[in-house]
Amino acid sequence: MKRLIGMALAVGCLARPAMADDLSLWSLYDRMLRSAKYIDLTHAFAPVQPVWPGFAGARFKPA
Repeated sequence: MKRLIGMALAVGCLARPAMADDLSLWSLYDRMLRSAKYIDLTHAFAPVQPVWPGFAGARFKPA
């Protein structure tokens, strides 16, 4: 995922040579990432959650 984001940022920077005078991360965010759609792929994990049979059962303990 990080590699994909890095490639997208690099392509975006190369595709806009007229704006080469402002290469700050904030300007890049404003130009390209502000309107992006973000999807949260995280999920809760519980002792009763089914897992692939090759994995051992999850062990939970207080943090």
